[in-house]
Amino acid sequence: LMKVIFLDIDGVICLSREWGSRSRKIKRWELEGGEGKPPVNIRFDDFNGIAVNVLNDIILTSGADIVISSDWRLYATLSEMKDLFHQFGVIKGPIDFTPELQTTTKHANIRVDEINLWLSNHPDVTNWVAIDDMDLSDLDNFVKTREREGLKQCNISSKILKFF
Repeated sequence: LMKVIFLDIDGVICLSREWGSRSRKIKRWELEGGEGKPPVNIRFDDFNGIAVNVLNDIILTSGADIVISSDWRLYATLSEMKDLFHQFGVIKGPIDFTPELQTTTKHANIRVDEINLWLSNHPDVTNWVAIDDMDLSDLDNFVKTREREGLKQCNISSKILKFF
């Protein structure tokens, strides 16, 4: 039996004010003599600290595991993503990524299909919620965030926790 949070990152725990932090970090890393592929915490924008605290409370209360549905999954391995979550203070790293489907339909519908496919391959999931700033309302268990506020949004954790 398994509980899962399908987590988008941009607009959920990496908010609009953190966007672009990666370019500053990469520049600094290069100036300091970094070579090759930058470490994962430099390649990605920062997580918002308050949003991380809310996510940690949700994880502690629900006991849920994280499955990354964000496009960030396309640019890091699961191991790197676990490391990134650890570095930014998330108490539980992701256990998996949703599959990447190639399709011509609009982006939000692709994500809905990817989540549904992941669920169909994991029949042991008893409770789940998808958290995203895109409209995934075709999913029954969906909570929409605003990209500027993400998980800092007022009362958002109670909306999420009702699925557990």
